[in-house]
Amino acid sequence: MKRITLSLLALAACITTGPAFADKIDDTIKARQAFYKLVGFNFGQMVAMAKGEAEYNAEAATKAAANLQALTKMDLGPLFPPGSDNEAKKGKTRALPKIW
Repeated sequence: MKRITLSLLALAACITTGPAFADKIDDTIKARQAFYKLVGFNFGQMVAMAKGEAEYNAEAATKAAANLQALTKMDLGPLFPPGSDNEAKKGKTRALPKIW
């Protein structure tokens, strides 16, 4: 839980201090990608257990679920500003323009 808290604080810092960076859009894309890496990391643990690829560990599954629950409470709107799609920022993101 400490790891997710630190990660969320780092993510929040990236979002709230965005204007201070040289390229706000690039930093926002990095923050968005970091968010989804956290989601994937936590889901990955539970999926591996469900598939039998990892031994079931109730404590680890509970922590991963709690981390995901914390992530669902975040306001993701600021992570998707106009101009942060894969046409505007080729090679930096896979986000499709139709999201906007």
